Amino acid sequence: MVGIFSRSPRPPCSTFNEGHETNDQQADKLRTQQELERLQAKYIGTGHPDTTSWEWKTNVHRDTFSHIVGHPPMLAYIALANNEPIAKVRADLIRKMIQPVGPPPPREGEESNIVPQLQKDA
Repeated sequence: MVGIFSRSPRPPCSTFNEGHETNDQQADKLRTQQELERLQAKYIGTGHPDTTSWEWKTNVHRDTFSHIVGHPPMLAYIALANNEPIAKVRADLIRKMIQPVGPPPPREGEESNIVPQLQKDA
């Protein structure tokens, strides 16, 4: 006896909409893209299609440093882990915010104005 909840081996219908998106899927993609563009316009750190790797890393590092400086318990934890005074750790983090991942890479077609540092004799 076959119950109403028994499953019969039925092959899935794979010929319908194969390789084509439904209108709902297209609308979801469009909605997602519009939401991403809205967030990128509202928040600088979220980037845009032309954001370079250096810009992205710089934003992430600055966000992290500002978060640590802005939350005293986190700052105290970092200071304790490094065995440094809180004021010194705060000053170091703020100083690192200037160029957290180093100088920007040279742009295409521009000459590098970076002067190599001379090595000091030991």
